[in-house]
Amino acid sequence: MRKVIIGVLAILLLSAPGWAAPFLVCDPQEGVEWYIIQEGGQMDIKTPAEADGTIKYDLGSVPEGSHLWNVKACNVWGCSEASPFSFTRLLPGSLQNIRIVE
Repeated sequence: MRKVIIGVLAILLLSAPGWAAPFLVCDPQEGVEWYIIQEGGQMDIKTPAEADGTIKYDLGSVPEGSHLWNVKACNVWGCSEASPFSFTRLLPGSLQNIRIVE
């Protein structure tokens, strides 16, 4: 019985969908069908809203560095005013003073 439980747990863990992190999210917005994300002239992404009108945009592929985005909520009637959002994606620095101790 113990092997069966361990096997079921292993299958559940291995078959679970992989989620990257972090995500750009917002509070639920009634009537929103999609969002437009803009960063200067470099990016103009249209992403569908979640069922409750929120955005859940995976930031895992965003390049390293500082970003200033403008995000608009949209539906068939048009889009909202842009909401600015800034963040910096930084990788950790090199390890300092790495060694073995006894």
